[in-house]
Amino acid sequence: MLFNCINSVAMSKKQYLAERKRIAAGTLLKADLSQDDTLNRTFNFVSANLLNFLPGIPADTHEALFSQMLMHQQLSMLDYHHPDALNQVRTEGAYEDAIALLKNRPAIICTFHMGSNRVLNHMLAAAGIPFTVVAANHIARGEGEAFSQMYAREYNRQQPFTVIEAQQPNAGLQMLRELKKGRSLLIYIDGNTGSGDDTIHNENRTRIDFLNGHIYARSGVAYLSHLANVPVIPVVSYRTSLNCIRLRIEQAIYPDTTVSRKQYAATATQQIYNAFAPLLQQYPEQWECWMYLHKMVDCKAFTGADAVQQDTHPATGAFHLNKSRYGVFNIGNEWYLFHKQSYTSYPVNRDIYQLLFKSFSNAVQREEISSQVFEQLYAHKVFIQA
Repeated sequence: MLFNCINSVAMSKKQYLAERKRIAAGTLLKADLSQDDTLNRTFNFVSANLLNFLPGIPADTHEALFSQMLMHQQLSMLDYHHPDALNQVRTEGAYEDAIALLKNRPAIICTFHMGSNRVLNHMLAAAGIPFTVVAANHIARGEGEAFSQMYAREYNRQQPFTVIEAQQPNAGLQMLRELKKGRSLLIYIDGNTGSGDDTIHNENRTRIDFLNGHIYARSGVAYLSHLANVPVIPVVSYRTSLNCIRLRIEQAIYPDTTVSRKQYAATATQQIYNAFAPLLQQYPEQWECWMYLHKMVDCKAFTGADAVQQDTHPATGAFHLNKSRYGVFNIGNEWYLFHKQSYTSYPVNRDIYQLLFKSFSNAVQREEISSQVFEQLYAHKVFIQA
């Protein structure tokens, strides 16, 4: 998580509402790209992912969308630590069917890092559904104990709240055991935030159509469904307003035992993402995965910097960085020009980096740039006239 300012200590409803209001007003956000190298680098990958998968969103709006993304990330964390968030939840889709199913047999509840996704924990606990969360190791260790205490306190549960660390070698075996005990699993299909694992290099993946391109999605949810012969229930959270959290529950997907496990995993994973895509297109700022979607992409399949160069070299005027094609970021004392469409980084010196960073927000005059540098940058469409 880029931001984790929410205190897990129990707060009153009044404190919760006040904190939520401050987050929505932006008073807790520090999205100053010029002051935070990590944040700036993350933004550039978010912008590249948006450009490649939702090209209809103008590049000039990416920075504002990124700030909204950070806001929703904080709201989700706040809701996670306060059961009163349940009062803001409205369910839609196959909610009653899903609850009836879960009270009679275990299933895999499959969700995304979208909207106020962690409020799903509260919904399941309040409904009396026995479930186990599968999470990235660092999240399981950092958040599991706090929610476990709240789970026992707020929902009067005697049995301990269980979290399986997804990167442990025996995680799959633990999941099967939980299902056999009659406990459902809550799993995030879109990866584990900050886990550092590239899905494309993960054997447990399948290539699917997604928005304007293709990704290598984790297929373990569907694979486990087939192996354990339990259904998958896709759930997506999204906000229509500060006071309204929606949980959309899709119809359960039952394993098809007439086809191979691998074939079912591929088909079911595509079906899950197909159901998710329309909501994502409507509320793109609420999906956390834009920050690491490139880990699910075969970057080599994307084209490199533009082969066709601009012919005309305007002698005078003001110029901006071409945000629809390029960004800039640094890693320590190494500076890069970033071609978004191909996820390719080109080393530059510090002076050029500072010039390009300035041109991201403010136009630079032709006279500020040496002729040789300007001609190269303009020819490769790094600069466009303001």
